[in-house]
Formats: sequence, structure tokens, C-alpha cells
Amino acid sequence: MSDDSDPGWTVNTLRVYLERRIDDLNTKLEERYATQTRAVERALEAQQTAMAAALTAAETAVSKALESAEKAVSKAEVAAEGRFAAVNEFRGQLADQAATLMPRAESMSRHDAAAEKIDDLATKIDKSEGRGAGLNAGWVYLLAGVAAIGTIVSIYLAMRGG
Repeated sequence: MSDDSDPGWTVNTLRVYLERRIDDLNTKLEERYATQTRAVERALEAQQTAMAAALTAAETAVSKALESAEKAVSKAEVAAEGRFAAVNEFRGQLADQAATLMPRAESMSRHDAAAEKIDDLATKIDKSEGRGAGLNAGWVYLLAGVAAIGTIVSIYLAMRGG
């Protein structure tokens, strides 16, 4: 051996040195692997927790939406029933009107008959008034004639006797 070489290094010491280095690196890798595994597990747990919370929130929202939809459907059904009842009542009123109101043709014939009767009565009243007026005039003429005769008789008697 020469003087240049380091007397402390031998093949055995190199092997021991390298084995220690490899063991140290293995230990560091195992520690990193364990650390990363724990980090991944924590992230997975956090993700699972978040997913569970999101699913719970979604289920709650869906159930509330279903409840609201059911309430809306119930209200719509009640409103529709009310409208149908009002429509049926209106139909009933129309049926009652149709049953109790007089048809137009019958109304017109009754109106025409009543107008005819009124015209006949007006004609009779006119004739009656004309007869009454004529009768009154006759009485007036009769009384005037009696008065004239009485006057003439009085004048005659007054001149003859007097």
C-alpha cells in the first residue's frame, strides 16, 4: 500500500459506512412515507367529512324543497276546488235563471197582447168620453131649451096679462 491512501478506509469500513448510509436513508424514507401517509389519511378524512356534510345539506335541502312542493300542491288543490265550487255555483245560478226567466218570444207575445189590450181600452175610454161629452151637451141644450121656453112663456104671460 502506498502512503497516499487513507489508512482508515478499508473495504469493510466502506461497506459498514455505506450500509449505515443506506439504513439512514431507508429510515428517512420510511419517516417521510409515514408522514405523507398520515397527511393523505387526514386529507381523506377531511374530504369524507366534507362530503358527508354536503350530502346531509343536500338531503335537507331536497326534503325541504319536497315539503314546500307538497304544500304548494295542497294549496293549489284547495284553490282549484274553490274555483270549481264557484264555477259549479255559477252554473247552478244560470240553470235556475234559465228555468225561472221567461223566454224572449213568450215575453214579446205577452207584451204585444198587453199593448193591444191597452189600445182597445184607450179606444173605449175615448168613445166613453165622447158619449159623456155628447150627453152633457145634450143636457145643456135641453136645459137651455127649457129655459128659453120658460122665458118665452114668461114674456108671453107678462105681455098678455099685463
